[in-house]
Amino acid sequence: MTLSIDSIIYPKRHHLTGNNKPLALVVHSPYCFSDNATKFQLNMEEVRNQGFGILNKKQITFDQDEKQLTNSIKPIIESKTGNKSISLIFYSHGLPGFLFGDRETFEAEAKGIRQFVSFVNLLESRINKKIDNIILNACYSASELYNPKLKKYFYSPARLLSILLPGKKVVGFVGEHAGATVTHIYKKENQNFSEIKLKPHLAAMLFEDGQEIIKPDEPLYCLGYMLPNSIKNEISFHGEFFESILQQNQQGELILPQIKLIANIKEDMTNSCSVKNSKTSKVLSLSKVNIS
Repeated sequence: MTLSIDSIIYPKRHHLTGNNKPLALVVHSPYCFSDNATKFQLNMEEVRNQGFGILNKKQITFDQDEKQLTNSIKPIIESKTGNKSISLIFYSHGLPGFLFGDRETFEAEAKGIRQFVSFVNLLESRINKKIDNIILNACYSASELYNPKLKKYFYSPARLLSILLPGKKVVGFVGEHAGATVTHIYKKENQNFSEIKLKPHLAAMLFEDGQEIIKPDEPLYCLGYMLPNSIKNEISFHGEFFESILQQNQQGELILPQIKLIANIKEDMTNSCSVKNSKTSKVLSLSKVNIS
């Protein structure tokens, strides 16, 4: 079967049932899980309807420790699951450049994404299986921006996560993810912008090791006012719309806070691996970082 974002998000549509039915871990942010968009029972129902078997029957958030996970998830028995793929499906609210922190600052985001990466490794240790895919069910989780005047750009949470968790496929979304549709997306025609609504798989991007594997067929734009002030100030962008997908021919530098974030987390994890000999600890090579 040809790899597609649709098959990762909606396995039932692609007849991945029975022995081929993929498994899912449903994870929430510790900072938002009470409204309908991030409500545990509603999210669980959605994931089941998409065609996943769910591994956790209780709500888990990425700030939980090993003891808390023990009460929520059982180790996987290989003979019962075979080679079924495992997806981590993450529900949260998001803004361009920000998803894992408790505030819209680079420091908070760095702390949050570091915690999330460690949590993924902890989950793998608990279930004794590798997580294959991570689906970031959040607004703007794949939105990026290039400023041609400064020749600077910022990475989306989805791309950053794919750098920090090499070998995993990470799906994020451009625009506001509202379940059945993604909204607040615009097309540009003859210098005019018109709003469109897309099915999630058509407004999604798939990353692996920091590289785009699949992206929308045409440029998509988002509203400039959705950019957090910290991003606006760092990249010096104050327009009404911004192109939300980086293009291959754009030359420049990643914004400094994200360069530091990648380097610091990789250094932390490398140091951690030299101290702890864990089955799921990973030495992440800095050569994986692609920032130009």
